[in-house]
Amino acid sequence: MNRFNNRRGVSMADLLVVLVVLVFVSGVGVAWAQSQREIRNRVNCLSNLRQIGQAIFLYANENRQQWPRVHTSPDLEAHPLTAFTDPEADNPLAMDEQTDQPLAGQEGDGGAPAYNDVTAALFQLVRTQDIGTEVFICPSTIYTKDTLNNEPAVKRSNFSSKRNLSYSVATPYPSAASAAKGYRWNVKQSPEFVVAADLNPGKRATDITDPQFVHTAPEELLRKGNSPNHNGDGQNALYGDGHVEFCRTPFGGWRRDNIYTMSASSDGLDTTSARQFDGRMSPAHQHDSILWPVADEDTFDAEKADEPLTEEEQADSRPRLPTQAYFTVDDGQTWFADDIDRIVPFEHEG
Repeated sequence: MNRFNNRRGVSMADLLVVLVVLVFVSGVGVAWAQSQREIRNRVNCLSNLRQIGQAIFLYANENRQQWPRVHTSPDLEAHPLTAFTDPEADNPLAMDEQTDQPLAGQEGDGGAPAYNDVTAALFQLVRTQDIGTEVFICPSTIYTKDTLNNEPAVKRSNFSSKRNLSYSVATPYPSAASAAKGYRWNVKQSPEFVVAADLNPGKRATDITDPQFVHTAPEELLRKGNSPNHNGDGQNALYGDGHVEFCRTPFGGWRRDNIYTMSASSDGLDTTSARQFDGRMSPAHQHDSILWPVADEDTFDAEKADEPLTEEEQADSRPRLPTQAYFTVDDGQTWFADDIDRIVPFEHEG
């Protein structure tokens, strides 16, 4: 008798078991890699906002404690908030020599961005401070660094397009009514005031008509109001005292203010979101954050979502961090991460 006759071959059930195990292991590996990539992206995003905050305060030191802005009008009916106008103008504060009036809205050389251009205000940091355009890109997005058409920053007045800025900033241009209520765009703002944060989700993601959209709302509803930058998980926010933290909901401002919309009350005690959302919206009280610009519809359906990763993107997606790690990011600060929800600066003892 052949002693090998009793050996059983590999059955279909065995193959299925092996296949299921392989699929499970590969799925866990991909999820882990994505988690580690998002940890690093959040840290670099946090670093970006901290650098933006430092640049804002340096600007203020040089400009009578005022934060950056360009030509402003308190009449938001005539001049609603806008963005990305006239990037090719060489002087964002150009004045008519004959009439001594602002050249706001006159495009091209000799002109200036329109009145109340929010992104032109932020671009002042690129023009006047030692900060590159790459700092204004959250690494979790598909947005790209502004090349400035290969010109010096001082020859430009604004970001070239909406794809060159993935952060939003509190309005530098309050209405006359908001100013009368004490709203200020300067270093006197509250430490709890959100100066800038990940990109505002805009109309699509913030259901501002829902009376239940408050800080105690269900998580599913709150996620709708989060920035698209980090897959709706939350947003990094820069505060009035210069620190940056990751907020799980949009209610991360002064007294749980929704940082992306106008407050529904003039005293900040009611954290319900506003009833409207357009360029005429102005802070309801002195510490009301309303961040601009806002995301477009296609921000939530990224064009590259179904495209294959480039070699550079593939390299960036490989696991880089163990479960716990110390690492250094672009600004030279060392950070400690033990999970995706806890990323903190690491201070060397002694």
